[in-house]
Amino acid sequence: MTDPLKEHLAKLTLLSHQAATKQDIKHIASLIEKFSQSHSYQKKQPIVLGTLLFSAIIGTATFIDGSQESVSLTMGAVFIVSLLIFLTRSLQATSVGKEIFRKAIEIENELECQTFDGKKLWYELRKKFSVFNEGDEGQHITALYNSKTECGEAFSLFQFTYVEVKEEEETDSDGNTTKKTTRTTYHKYGLLSSIPNLSALSINAKFFKGKWNSASKKFNRMFRVRCESEMLPAKLFTPSVILEFEERFKALKAFEANNEEQCFVFSSKIMPSTFVKGSIKKTSEFIDSLESPPKIAELQTAKELISYINSKVNKNLKKVS
Repeated sequence: MTDPLKEHLAKLTLLSHQAATKQDIKHIASLIEKFSQSHSYQKKQPIVLGTLLFSAIIGTATFIDGSQESVSLTMGAVFIVSLLIFLTRSLQATSVGKEIFRKAIEIENELECQTFDGKKLWYELRKKFSVFNEGDEGQHITALYNSKTECGEAFSLFQFTYVEVKEEEETDSDGNTTKKTTRTTYHKYGLLSSIPNLSALSINAKFFKGKWNSASKKFNRMFRVRCESEMLPAKLFTPSVILEFEERFKALKAFEANNEEQCFVFSSKIMPSTFVKGSIKKTSEFIDSLESPPKIAELQTAKELISYINSKVNKNLKKVS
C-alpha cells in the first residue's frame, strides 16, 4: 500500500535540492497547495490505524489467556509504536518544510549553497584570520554560500562552529574530589571577500599590534582599530567614512584584512537559517511565506559595506601593503 504523504515529501525534497530560481519555488508551492486539497500534512492516519490495531490485539490477548499482565504489556507496546510512527511522520513533514523555506530565502537573497569539507576549510581559514582560532575541539565551517554585491564584488557567507571544553573540580561534603568536563558549542557568522590593496588592518580583533584612534569617541568605543601602519587607517577612515561606520555599519562585530583577503564578522541575523519559520502543516500561511520570503537586512548591510570599503580603498588609498 502506497503512502501519499511519504511519496509527496520525497518529491518535495528532490525539487527543493534542485531549485535555483523563484519560479522553481513557485512550482513547489503549487504542488503543496494541490496536495493539501485532498490530503493532510498532519498525518492523522497512524493514530486511527494504531487505535484499530490496539483494539484487535487487546481482544485477541484477552481471549487467549485472559492475563491482565499480557494485556497491559500489549497496550503499552501498541501505544508506543503508534506514537513513534506519528512523531516520525510529523517531524519529517516539518523538516521538509523548513528545507523548502530555507531554499526560498537563499534564492530571494541570491545565495548559492556550496559543497565543501568543513574541517579542511576551517584549517585553511585559521591560517589567514584570528577569528577562526577559537575553541578546543569540533572546529569546522558548517555553512557556506557564494554571492555577489550589487556592484559585482564576489563574497562568501559562512558559519563557523567550535566547542570550548572546561575541566572543573567538584568536592562533596566528605571531601571527595571529582573532575567534571563541560562542553559548550559556539557559532560565528560573517563574510569572506577579496578587496585588492586592502591588508594589514583589523577591527575588534587583536591581529595586529599597532593601535589607531580617530577623533570620534563614539567610533573608538564601537570599533577598536589595529594595524601595521597608522598611515593606512588615517587615510581610509576620513570623517565621512567614520560617520558611515557609526550610523550605517554599526552591525559589524569584527573585521580583519590580511594579504588582500578580508573577513567580516556579523551576528546570526545574517544567516538564512535564522529566518526559517512557519510550518508546512499550516499550508496557506506557508505558501504565502514561500511566495514572499524575507530579505535579510543584515546581509544587505554587509554587502553594502563591502562595496563601500572597496570604493573608499580605490579613492583614498593609492596602495595598501
